[in-house]
Amino acid sequence: MKKIFICFLLFIFLFIFLFHSSVHADSEWIPINNGLYGGFIRCLAMNPQKSNIIYAGTYGSGIFKSTNGGSSWTAASVGITNKDIQCIAVDPADSNVIYAGTYGSGIFKSTNGGSSWSTVNKGITDRYATISINCIAIDSKNIGFVYIGTDYGVFKSINDGSSWNEMNNGLLYTLVNSISINPRNSAIVYAAAMGGSFKSEDGGLSWTYIGRLSWAYISDVIVGTVNVISIDPETSSTLYAGTDSSGIYKSIDSGSRWELISDGLTNENILSLVIDPENTSIIYAGTNGGGVFKTKDSGKLWSQTSSGLGSRHVNSLLMNPANSGMIYAGTEDGVFKTSDSATTWSTINNGLIYKWVYAFAVGLNTIYAGTNDGVFKSADNGSSWSAVNNGMIDVSVSSIIIDSHDTNLIYAGTNNYSVFKSTDAGATWSEINNGLTDALISSLAIDAENSGTLYAGTLSSGIFKSTDGGGLWNTIDNGLIDLYISSLSVDQKNSNVIYAGTAYDGVFKSTDGGASWTSSNNGLAEEFICCISIDYKTPNIVYAGTHSGVFKSTNSGISWNPVNNGLTETWVQAMVLDPQNPSLIYIGTENGVFKSSDGAASWMPINKGLTDTNVLSVAINLSIPQMVYAGTGGGGGIFKYLNQLAITSSAGQGGSILPTGEVLVNPGGLQTFIITPQSGYKISGVKVDGASVGAVSLYTFNNITSNHTISATFEKEIKETVMILKIGNKTFTVNGISNTLDSPPIIKNSRTLLPIRAIIESLNGTVLWEAAERKVTVSLGATNIELWIGKNIAKVNGVNKLIDSANSKVVPEIINSRTMLPLRFIAENLGATVNWDATTKTVTITYSGG
Repeated sequence: MKKIFICFLLFIFLFIFLFHSSVHADSEWIPINNGLYGGFIRCLAMNPQKSNIIYAGTYGSGIFKSTNGGSSWTAASVGITNKDIQCIAVDPADSNVIYAGTYGSGIFKSTNGGSSWSTVNKGITDRYATISINCIAIDSKNIGFVYIGTDYGVFKSINDGSSWNEMNNGLLYTLVNSISINPRNSAIVYAAAMGGSFKSEDGGLSWTYIGRLSWAYISDVIVGTVNVISIDPETSSTLYAGTDSSGIYKSIDSGSRWELISDGLTNENILSLVIDPENTSIIYAGTNGGGVFKTKDSGKLWSQTSSGLGSRHVNSLLMNPANSGMIYAGTEDGVFKTSDSATTWSTINNGLIYKWVYAFAVGLNTIYAGTNDGVFKSADNGSSWSAVNNGMIDVSVSSIIIDSHDTNLIYAGTNNYSVFKSTDAGATWSEINNGLTDALISSLAIDAENSGTLYAGTLSSGIFKSTDGGGLWNTIDNGLIDLYISSLSVDQKNSNVIYAGTAYDGVFKSTDGGASWTSSNNGLAEEFICCISIDYKTPNIVYAGTHSGVFKSTNSGISWNPVNNGLTETWVQAMVLDPQNPSLIYIGTENGVFKSSDGAASWMPINKGLTDTNVLSVAINLSIPQMVYAGTGGGGGIFKYLNQLAITSSAGQGGSILPTGEVLVNPGGLQTFIITPQSGYKISGVKVDGASVGAVSLYTFNNITSNHTISATFEKEIKETVMILKIGNKTFTVNGISNTLDSPPIIKNSRTLLPIRAIIESLNGTVLWEAAERKVTVSLGATNIELWIGKNIAKVNGVNKLIDSANSKVVPEIINSRTMLPLRFIAENLGATVNWDATTKTVTITYSGG
């Protein structure tokens, strides 16, 4: 039973082991966005039959769907070619039918609850090449009637979006932000536009301008843009209009006259309105920068109710019709939810990916990501991230660097004309802009020899230099023709050498720490330089990533040559060289990541698993160089790629090693090998990378960071047999087990004689007696011994030998009808050893053989 149990455990181990070995057969990209969740939410929509199903439209990341009230989200954009979603509407008659309006690509429709989408732009694109859909309204009274508001007015479909007709008669301002349909009379439709509000009483065929104030002493219209109009669900003649600069207006006569109701509003740019259907005196307003406001008296007094709301830019509000205290807010920092009528809010962004990752900074144990929403940090190789933005407000980080002498010292360049500095590993930040003119920071570089020396490239104001850790910046533009700097790179072996990539005039080089610059473009066919990388080991080798592929210089930028063999996408946006092997290069393009293992002589795409191929940044893990990171700009966030390593295993004759051959493993992981000898063999030795690790049956590689070899050798297993006999005693032992002779051993002529058959047969040999010749033949293995009664010469494998050269009287004899043979002669010629103990008169025979 014990043996069966052990075999069962071994089987389970092998199964798990072999399965584990096979699941990583191919390297691929894995999304690592835990903690990066959130995003720019432009719109929210709810399934009218199932309030736990919610859709979120994002800026740049497409549509996400939740089936559990926002607890988790999954991407739902298959078929949508434009991920900038501006509006979503679910058909109340069939909740599987959903419409999504995009910025620039018209409208998409799903008939399967968002699983897939297709364009429905007939009648729109006939008039305009590209069009943005700002709002969607579905007529609940007339099946198939749908309205959309665009930059070019109102379009209507009466066949579920199969075709559209322009409905702009009387519409003075055609940039339409929202459309509202009267729930009691669907022929009455309201449009909120850039120049005011409009009303149609014939289903959009004609429009009239509505917007006069109710004050007795004024007869003007609502000034500015109207973003949203909401209709009171109980009293459809009561309307609320949210504007972009003057707060909220109310009409009680279907828009004929309006009254300003903004008392208590500290932010008057209103983006969204929602009315409580259970108590229409309660209204919520989402603002552009002021959070959420609430009124309990139909707008007479408003109060801010944004506790827990991480972003105050509230683009969309969505109320659960079955529970009006449950409200969702779509913000520029993801989705928030309240279950207590907006008293408190909490984030519900699990799975909602949005971040655009522009830059990485990699230390030995930490990774920093510069995103459109500040800086994020990971201390576990990207498995989880946390925001480290204390001191940064609404910034997009375009570049980030770590001081190699002090890893707590980090610098971040942003798009809000600022450089930030952290002295505590990103926990807090402070602006360091003294001397920086008004410019977007595109790139940062640090002097490896003098950590206080920094360079900042800007988009329009050239290059700045600081020699005191950012305390003071000075322009260093002498010789620069193009002040649009896209990239900077400092030679780590000679920090006076700096390369600058520009947007319009190629590469510039400085050999005096930026004091002067010269053009370095010989052979460089493309002038838009996205990134520059210097070979760490051989700094005269420089690479430039451009909009026309990669160029390489082997003479410090004096001349350049294109190196695009295998590069099917030439819009290069990012580049990184392996710090240990600079010939290994990764580039990020608009169509994924490419890899070169030969110094850019050839390229191959590595995009398996990369669901977002707009790669803005790439980086290599310093602790595990086989681990590569890609930051994307299409809503996919961050991906991790493991260049798998190879362990080559082999086994000699007489056994096996599992797994065998070339085994691919993930860097940082482990791999176990099982060494098993065949029957009759034993493990002679195991070598790892040529060095012996002993005759082990199990070997595990831990924390694998390089390629390895493992080999096993085997040898025949030699079995040792020990026999003990005693003069005058018929009993003898074989490896401790008692056995019996035909007659006891005797001593004659000072030599031991005994009946040999029992001894030989215990060793799996044979003894034959030929009476006619009075001959005994003893055979064991490859040895045959022939002895004759009374003769002192025997034959061993056909060769004559004296039985005892010192005593010719030692011969085989028949004593008491038993054939007695000389023990030592036979044993030693069979390869055994014989030991005699005169004190105990004991003979010990030791035989080693198969």
